[in-house]
Amino acid sequence: MSLILEPKTVSPASGNRMRRIIKYFIIALVPSLLIAAGWYYFFGSKPRVVMSVALKSDAGRTACWSLGHGEVLLLTGDDAKLYDLAARAEKWSVKLTPKPVLNMEWRDALNARFAKLQQWADALAAKRNTLTTPQATLQFNKEVAKYQAELQDTRASAANALLPRQAPAPAVAAAAKTSSAPEQVFGGDRSKIDKFNTPARADLKLLEERLKKRAPKIAAIAGGLEAKRAAAKTDLQKMALKDEERKMAALNAEQKADEETLAKLGTTPPEPEPQMQAAPVVSAHQGFSATTMERKVALLGSVVWIVDGTHAVALDHGSGQVKQDVPLAGVAQKVLRGDAWLHVVAQAGSETCQITRLAADGAPQSLYMSTRGSEGAYHANATGGTEAVVEALRVEFGGNGVRADIRLIERKLKARELVNPDSEKKLTQTIAGSAGNSQEEVMAISKLMANDAQRLMGESKELVDDSTYEVTLRNPFEASVSVWTGRLRGRVQLISTPHLLFVTAGTQLFAFTPDNKKIWEATLGAPIPIREGNSYSQADDGPWVEAGARLLLADGAFLTSFDIASGQVQWRLPSVGIRKLQMDAQGGIYIASDNLPTESLYYAHDADSSLTNPSVMKVSAQDGKILWQADKFENVWASGQEVYAYRELHNAADFQNTVFDRSKVPEGRTKIYKLSPSTGKVRWEWFQNRLPRTVIPEQKNVALLFGDELQIIHSLSF
Repeated sequence: MSLILEPKTVSPASGNRMRRIIKYFIIALVPSLLIAAGWYYFFGSKPRVVMSVALKSDAGRTACWSLGHGEVLLLTGDDAKLYDLAARAEKWSVKLTPKPVLNMEWRDALNARFAKLQQWADALAAKRNTLTTPQATLQFNKEVAKYQAELQDTRASAANALLPRQAPAPAVAAAAKTSSAPEQVFGGDRSKIDKFNTPARADLKLLEERLKKRAPKIAAIAGGLEAKRAAAKTDLQKMALKDEERKMAALNAEQKADEETLAKLGTTPPEPEPQMQAAPVVSAHQGFSATTMERKVALLGSVVWIVDGTHAVALDHGSGQVKQDVPLAGVAQKVLRGDAWLHVVAQAGSETCQITRLAADGAPQSLYMSTRGSEGAYHANATGGTEAVVEALRVEFGGNGVRADIRLIERKLKARELVNPDSEKKLTQTIAGSAGNSQEEVMAISKLMANDAQRLMGESKELVDDSTYEVTLRNPFEASVSVWTGRLRGRVQLISTPHLLFVTAGTQLFAFTPDNKKIWEATLGAPIPIREGNSYSQADDGPWVEAGARLLLADGAFLTSFDIASGQVQWRLPSVGIRKLQMDAQGGIYIASDNLPTESLYYAHDADSSLTNPSVMKVSAQDGKILWQADKFENVWASGQEVYAYRELHNAADFQNTVFDRSKVPEGRTKIYKLSPSTGKVRWEWFQNRLPRTVIPEQKNVALLFGDELQIIHSLSF
C-alpha cells in the first residue's frame, strides 16, 4: 500500500487576504518613511543642545579636557567633574586638595641643595663601578654615609618650607609683621653683618628684572619720538605716531606701577644698566617664568592626572577618588607626555629645576638639576626691533624624560625683513579695486597702517638665530641609557611622539629612540616655526603626528610624510602655515592651514592680506594628494568617523573698530560645522554669538565651553 501526498491548495479567499495585508503594510510604510525622512531632514540631522551645565560667571579658572571614550573632565576652581556625553550625565564630582603654599624665601636655597645632592648621587653611582680595593670601598662607604646625612637634613628642612595648604595671609597681617621688632634668629640679630647673605626673594627679583628690561626700551622709544613727530606728514603717519605715543604711555605706566610695588616691598628700583657700544654679548639667563602654567590633564591607565601650579593630583578614573597628591618644588612650567609617563618640569629656583616622573601606578620620581631655561626665543632689543635670544647654555626636556643640554659654540644672527618692499603697491591696488567699506578694503587699509607703523618705529628687520650649538641628550631617570652629542645650527627644539624623540634646528631633523640612539636624519623644506614660552605641553595638538609606520610633520612650508623606521621621504605637500594635523578612524589626514603666500616665508609681516585664506584639507595618506579643500575654516577636529570645523565670523565694521574703537568689537561670532569626510561639504552648522574657550568633539557629540556654560550639542547626521 503506498501513500500519495497531494499538494496543499490555497483557497482564493486566503490568497486575497494575504495580498490585502501586504498592500496595507506598503500603504502604511510609505507615509512612515516620508515622516521619518522629514523628521531627520528638519530635526534629527540638525544639532541640538542635549545637556547644559551652568557655570559661575566669575569662574576664571574653568577649563575642560577630553579623556576619550566620550568623556570630558571639567575643572571649575578646585572642583573636578567627569561627564559622560553619551549618557548625558555627571559620573562623579570631587573637590581637589588645595595647592601647597611654598615658603619662597627658603625654597631657592633648599632646591639648590637638592640639586647638589643629585649631582653628588650621580658621582657616587659612577664611582661605585670603579671600586677595586677594600680601602677604596671603605672610603666610598664613608662618603655615602655623609651623603645620606646631608640628604636627611635637607629633607627635614624641606618639610618646614612647605606651609599649610591655605590662602596667603591678608596684606594687613603682613604689614603688621614688618612694622614690629626684628625677628630673633639663632645667634642674635645678625642682619647688619649678614646683609650680603640674606635670602633672595623671588618676587623682588622678578620685579627688578622687569624694570631692567623695560628701561632701555622706554629710553629707545622716547629718543626716537621727536624725530618721528617731525617726520609725520600724512594722516596715516600721524595716526601711527599716536599709536606709538600710546605705547610709550602704557610702558611708562607699567614701569611706574612696578616701581611703586617694589618700593612697598622695601627696596628701591634698580638703576638701568648702561648701554654698551661694544659688540653684543650672549644674553644672561633670566630663569623660568614665575607665572603659573595653565592646568594640564592626562589619562594614564586608570588614573587621571591633574597638574596644577605647585602640585599634581591623581584621581581614580572610575570613582574620582584622590589616589595621590604630589607636591612640586615650585610652579609647574611644562608637562611632557611620554609613552607610559608624564614628566612635569617645575621651577625650583633661578638656576634650578625639578623634573618629576608620574605613572599610572607606583610612587613618583623626582630629580633636581642645576639648569637653565629660556623665557622665549625672541625679545625686543634696544632699538625697539625683534632679536633672537642667544644663551650660552639652555636646557630642554623631551616627552620620555630626555634632557637636552644646548651649549653655544658660535654666536651668529642673521637679518630677516619684516615688511615686503612691494607691500604698499599691492595694498593700494587692493584698496582701489575693492568696494567701499568692504571687508577687503578695511583689511587692506589696516594692513597698510600696520606696515607704515613698522617703518616709522624703525622695526623693519628681525634678527634670527643662526648660531651653532652643541647638543647633548641624556635620560636622568635611566642611568644605563647612552649619551648622544652632536652639533646643530639654528634654534634647537625638541618634538616628542609616543615612541620617538625628534631634535630640530633650522632645516635639520634628527630622530632618536627612547634610549638616545639616532636612527636617521633628514632635511626639511623650511625651519619648523618656533614655539614660544615655557608653559606648553607636547601633548597639545602640534603640526606632527606619529601614524603607524609614518611620521607626518609640517615645517614652515611643507607637510612631509617620513618612513618612521628609515626617515625616507614618501611625499611632500606644499602649504605655508599648517597649524594642525588630525587623523580619523580610517587613517584619513585632515589639515588646518593658513595657506599663506610664499613670500611670508621671507617677510614676517605679509603684505597682501587678501592672499591669506585659512582652510581645511583632507589628504591621502598614500601619496599626499588633496582629496578635498574647504575654504574659510580656521580649525578642524576628527573624532572617530566624524569631522568638524570652526570659523569666526567678522564683518567690515569689526575690522574697522579693531583699529579705531575696540570697545565696539563683539566678543565673537562663531560657527561649528559638521563636514562630510568624503566630500568636505557642510552637513550642518551651529551658530553662537559668543566665543567658546574650548571645543571638544566626541563622535556625534560636541562639548563647547563658554565663560558661563558647558554646552553639549548632538546630531544624528550620517
